[in-house]
Amino acid sequence: MPRPTSATLPSLGDTAARLVDQVIPRVPVRQWVLSFPIEIRYRLAHDGALLGELLRTFMEHLNAFYRDQARGLGYDDGRAGGVTFVQRFGSFLNLNVHAHVLMLDGVYVTDPDSAQPTFVVVDPPTDDQVQHLIEQVAYGLIGLLQRRGVLDDTRADDQAQQEPLLAAIAAASIQGMVATGERAGRRLRRVLSDPAQGIRTAPLCFAARGFSVHAATTVHAHDRDGLERLCRYVNRPPLAYGRLQRLDADRVSFMLKTPWDDGAYRIVVSPHELIEKLAALVPPPRLHLIRYHGVLAPHAADRGLIVPAAQATDGTAPAATKTAPHSPGRNRGHSPHSK
Repeated sequence: MPRPTSATLPSLGDTAARLVDQVIPRVPVRQWVLSFPIEIRYRLAHDGALLGELLRTFMEHLNAFYRDQARGLGYDDGRAGGVTFVQRFGSFLNLNVHAHVLMLDGVYVTDPDSAQPTFVVVDPPTDDQVQHLIEQVAYGLIGLLQRRGVLDDTRADDQAQQEPLLAAIAAASIQGMVATGERAGRRLRRVLSDPAQGIRTAPLCFAARGFSVHAATTVHAHDRDGLERLCRYVNRPPLAYGRLQRLDADRVSFMLKTPWDDGAYRIVVSPHELIEKLAALVPPPRLHLIRYHGVLAPHAADRGLIVPAAQATDGTAPAATKTAPHSPGRNRGHSPHSK
């Protein structure tokens, strides 16, 4: 039975199906999740330019990691690529801007004989490499934030001056509090402390200076159904079907994905509070929630030889894939992302 395409799926799954059918080639994919410190989430909620700068800096480090991995196999001209999904919500309808990056788990190199792009699968990251990566990312991002004056508490809050109600709603949502109505100022849940520098929270998952990165999720090259499930997950809405229930005229129950440490498995809000929480999650105008990088970027030189849509249109063969071979005459080098 053929796999459903974007023409046969509901609109909610159109983006995931299009990415699988037309954008992401049949190569391994690794998800990298970047989370930001609580202190800057309020600013990121409405400052698309700042968010773009932070994501570009993170992608520079991520691209460098993949190029270094390929260089260790003897390939010096590796070109990485991926798709970033910006999510604005946490597990309990709180405002939590973070990024899911689906990276092609390797690089494209130019075949010397055919002059066509060939995909090289690189070695998977180690715990030491992920720890070193997030420490370098945190150092670079904090420097950027300092140069932009984001960490200066004495600067005026433009968002609060221009949109005071939205600013109050956003700030309350980040802290798990209610901003309007009879229960204004009451906390839904305490704010958790940020992890200390260099802490390993799970395999291939580390936190440093309030930033964290998770790199343990992968999809095999030919698991297109698994890739579509992952695309649906990173592009999901804040409210999953069946998790919201109206208890009565004054109360709405939201089921948590996982119970809290205190045993709570649902939160209860009024309809007014629910609308407030959802309003905080609406992105500002012209803030792109899906971004394409490297060989998958719209104007990449050899994109037409890599993405499935172009191959289906002009009949070209898909780019070849190599599984982490050593290039003749080269030795495995030492990656600067290894400790």
